[in-house]
Amino acid sequence: MYSSDCNLILTGFMGTGKTTIGKCVAQKLKRLFVDTDDQVMQLAGKSIPTIFAQEGELSFREYEAKVCQALESSRNLVIATGGGTLLNPQNRARLQRNGIIINLMAHPKVIQSRLAHTQNRPLWNQDWQSLLQQRMPFYQSFSNQLDTSLVLPQEAADQMIRIYQMQTT
Repeated sequence: MYSSDCNLILTGFMGTGKTTIGKCVAQKLKRLFVDTDDQVMQLAGKSIPTIFAQEGELSFREYEAKVCQALESSRNLVIATGGGTLLNPQNRARLQRNGIIINLMAHPKVIQSRLAHTQNRPLWNQDWQSLLQQRMPFYQSFSNQLDTSLVLPQEAADQMIRIYQMQTT
């Protein structure tokens, strides 16, 4: 059982709605919303595509680890993580200490339609379907799962809040 001030952490593959739904949840719970990708960009002083292009993915993952370390002792936040942030066991442990993690998933065709015109996701431009398959066992390892394929963000936010409240009351 978690305390009522613990963080609500959203993870999942890109295009599953972590940022959009996370903002809805934060508004409904009257909490601060934090997107780890935004925090990485602020820390690095450059965009994620620029980090990937100039420094590489490994450097990007190091920025993510610093962000997770900074968030480790936080409370009362709604945190949207990048799709690969919690692949790092230390990042997962740091955020899980004070938070409930909910994995968002969506059908691959839904993900593709949501991200069809995206330009700012370096890993999308690679073979995203293989990346999704590779990460699927990891995403499925979370006990809290929410399929966002057929629901509006507000509905998904309500479902997420119910999951959260069941574990904090």
